[in-house]
Amino acid sequence: MHKGWVALVCAGMALAGCGDGAVRQVKGLERGDVPGRVVGAALDGRGACAAVQWRSFQDARGRRIVEYACEHRPATAHYARLTREALAALPPEPAREPGGAEALYLLRQRSVDFRRVREITEWRMDAPAPVWIGSRVDTEYASHTAREPVSADFVFAEAAHDGPDLSPGYRHLLERAWRGYRPLPAAGAVHHRLAAARPVMRVPPADPTVLHPSERASATLRRGEWLR
Repeated sequence: MHKGWVALVCAGMALAGCGDGAVRQVKGLERGDVPGRVVGAALDGRGACAAVQWRSFQDARGRRIVEYACEHRPATAHYARLTREALAALPPEPAREPGGAEALYLLRQRSVDFRRVREITEWRMDAPAPVWIGSRVDTEYASHTAREPVSADFVFAEAAHDGPDLSPGYRHLLERAWRGYRPLPAAGAVHHRLAAARPVMRVPPADPTVLHPSERASATLRRGEWLR
């Protein structure tokens, strides 16, 4: 559990945050390392989050869980940028290089498969006060989700940082996730679409139709310049 988190005392079960207000109860947790600072104030309204979602649900073990999720805009853009830059760095005729065809296939498949990066933090509600049970960074693909566990300190440090530039630790985590990408099964629809694609004899800047929306505007301009 994140050091120093304590539950704010509820003035009776009717108060918002007690009883059925599981999400409000978690948002009302005070962070002991930052006196007077509560979880909701730290995690809501982050500029880096394209969307923030709080939800309460029952897991497979019958526990009531509260989940916080942030769709991280700079992290999503950075992952897409890694693929675009790798494509741009390929030699003019990559299929003729040793291992070039496989590298090109994997890069194209990754660009089609990638969707977004999200931060997830969960608490269980079966104790007198909410108990932090884990945080992670999810790299979401159309085919699967790759999960990287992180500490609560990581999440709150990034929330405090909250800017367009990623911290070195976040970039390292994303680069590790990028290198760890594995292709879809051979039966996947994306696999068949890529396998049927025409051979690429020269690699232009990334195709904006297969980029995340956060990367499309600048890629469209560069692609237009390359085609002229």
